[in-house]
Amino acid sequence: MGANVYLEAVASYGYNTETAATAIVQGIQPREGERIAIRSYGLTAGTSATLVYFMQCLGTSTIDGAVTSGSTTGLALASEPGPAGNTLISNDYIAIQVDDGTVHFSMIATGTYGNFSLSTALDDSVADGNRAWWFGAYGDEGHLQVNVAASTQEQETIDGGIFYANAKGYPMICYHANDVAGSAGSIDWLTIDYLNK
Repeated sequence: MGANVYLEAVASYGYNTETAATAIVQGIQPREGERIAIRSYGLTAGTSATLVYFMQCLGTSTIDGAVTSGSTTGLALASEPGPAGNTLISNDYIAIQVDDGTVHFSMIATGTYGNFSLSTALDDSVADGNRAWWFGAYGDEGHLQVNVAASTQEQETIDGGIFYANAKGYPMICYHANDVAGSAGSIDWLTIDYLNK
C-alpha cells in the first residue's frame, strides 16, 4: 500500500444470490473522503462457467429536478455523464445519491440522460442537484472481469486491494452474470477496505 495510504474502515457484504439466469447485482456504498478497495471476494458459478465484473464509475453528473421516493420515472441528469462518445442508455447501471445520504443502485430501464426511468424504484427522495454516478454496461472498458469456473468458488484476497473505485467518495458495483439456466451461482462474500488515498 504506500507509506501515506491508511485503512480507514472495513465493510463486508454477505451471501447474495438470485434465481438461475438472473444477474446478481451488489452495490457497494461509498464513504465520503475514502476510496473503496475490493480486498477479498468469494464467487461461485452454477454448473457452467460464468463471468463476474467489478464495475467502477465511468462518469458523473447531478440530478436535474427533485424526485419523490418510490419513483421509477421522471428522472433527468443535468448533463451526459459519460466521456465523449458514450451515452447513457437502457441497461446501463447508475447510482444516485438519495436524501438520507446513501446511494441507490439501479439499471436504466428506458430513456436517455435528459429523461430516463429506473428498473428499481427509489428508496428515498432525491433533491435537485444530488450526485449521480454512471457505470455503463457490465462489459464496458474500465471494469475488472473475473472468470468463474463451473461449479467452483473463485476467491482472492490481496492486502491493499484487488481493484479500486476511481476516486474517493465513489460507489462501485459487483455484477455476477449468473447466466446458467437451472443452476444459480452466488456472491459468497465481498470484503471492502476504505482507504484515505
